[in-house]
Amino acid sequence: MIPVEYICREIKKSIADIREIDPKDVGEDGFFSVSEKDQMLLRTIEVMVKCSKLAEIEGLLSLEEFICYEMEEFSGYKYLNDMIMLVIDGTDPELIVQMYLFRYCSSRLRAYDALQYFIILVGCLSIQSGERHRVIEQKLIYMLPEELTGEYIRAKDKSDNNDQTPEDGDDDLCADDNEDVRVRHDSLYLSNDEINKLLNGLV
Repeated sequence: MIPVEYICREIKKSIADIREIDPKDVGEDGFFSVSEKDQMLLRTIEVMVKCSKLAEIEGLLSLEEFICYEMEEFSGYKYLNDMIMLVIDGTDPELIVQMYLFRYCSSRLRAYDALQYFIILVGCLSIQSGERHRVIEQKLIYMLPEELTGEYIRAKDKSDNNDQTPEDGDDDLCADDNEDVRVRHDSLYLSNDEINKLLNGLV
């Protein structure tokens, strides 16, 4: 049995920590600055969506080479690599959750790093269950603080409308970490029940 309630509680705790250490100062124009850590979370979802697309097209085995050779600079590389290897090996999802909740409990992860950890875990479990990449993306963006959920959707929609690749576009979610990005606050929010439904749908 996967402890969905515990995972939801830790996600909420991580979001509360994020808002405590990095409160968003929304200006009169409705915009706020996206920090380096915010960019990290957006980048994490982007990576998980890329992994899910690759798994759909080429199968799970293709992820091993992709992560080993193309994701070494990704901040969550170690967790992603370890979890994906278990997924590729066909490890029972409940065992994966047990292992990585034990690892989480013995670590000092909090705030942004804790939320990134759970985004990777949920993403890997979703890939393992064979969910489509668009469904996985939708689940992961709703794990973000509501203000960043709005930013992810806004930037993605603008990029899609401009038909640009992330390398060429001005709205790259992987923008330079030192870049001062200003975004508009969007009011998007999931209730606890809705989060529970999303996480239950993973497994």
